[in-house]
Amino acid sequence: MVTTYLPRQLILVVSLMFFSIAASHKCYKPVMDPKLVPSGHVISPLPRAAKLPLHWDWRNVRNRSYVSNVLSQQNPHVCGSCWAEAATGALSDRYRIYTDGILQVNLAVQVLLNYDESISGGSCMGGDDYKAAEFIHKYGISDDTCAPFSGIDFGWGFDCCDGDDTSKKHIQSHMCHYCDWENNCDWTTEYERFGADEYGKATGEEEMMQEIYARGPIACSLDSDPDAFDQYTGGVITEETLPEPSTDTDHVVVIAGWGEDEDTGLKWWAGRNSYGTRWGETGWFRVQRGNNTLALEQGPCSWAVPAKKDVERVLEAFHPQPSSRK
Repeated sequence: MVTTYLPRQLILVVSLMFFSIAASHKCYKPVMDPKLVPSGHVISPLPRAAKLPLHWDWRNVRNRSYVSNVLSQQNPHVCGSCWAEAATGALSDRYRIYTDGILQVNLAVQVLLNYDESISGGSCMGGDDYKAAEFIHKYGISDDTCAPFSGIDFGWGFDCCDGDDTSKKHIQSHMCHYCDWENNCDWTTEYERFGADEYGKATGEEEMMQEIYARGPIACSLDSDPDAFDQYTGGVITEETLPEPSTDTDHVVVIAGWGEDEDTGLKWWAGRNSYGTRWGETGWFRVQRGNNTLALEQGPCSWAVPAKKDVERVLEAFHPQPSSRK
């Protein structure tokens, strides 16, 4: 059966309703309801390095980049979806790492916006990256070729998942849509899905560094209000560039590495924002490390580990084993 779309004018009006909150970057909204707060799902202990390097950046590991694309929550509509960009972005990076650079896709931000926030963790009015990690652990997620970013909740008029049916079958059957050559569009269950075997939290400089070094980028919240971040064009954001110390966070980003200035000893984090490549250092930024600048280290940051079976599926697809001869 072909899905009926909502009128385009109505979708545009609804999306504009989100503009004021999204434009002010207030896109981090932690889940407060105790019934909905994920408890975490950790199987294995975090591998810890005896001595961490002074510089580590997943954008350049032995002259290879293992990070996914910079995204924009401002195009085609302004949407307070930073929590979803960060959660899917960090896991997209980890899938690239775990497949040694083979899998080069972005997991679908829009999928998280198409469900009620009690299921996925948020909406264009903000959300929780940790709850998003729980969603991916429970149901898996498609990549953005199945669900291109629309910048509105319940994209394409598919208001299907209001929280009444949270069964795995129902959620997974409303995750990927396609259009045939006659432009008839509908859901499909025939798509690549990517899961997470584990998910959890990391708090503080040392724990964040250990998690990033061992398993890949993480999603962290920070204070995006200061001009030093909002109008950032390059360099390292330091405490001295802020009008006052940050005490609260309202925005979620991906932290993918760290470094240290050899001359001054200034330590910094390397992070990816979701304002497009026109912002900052081609979509990336650096912020002082070790003193909770922008409240980044007060955490907790969230992370998820790629599902082993999905990693093996990708590796097999790109590097099939030779068939045995009898």
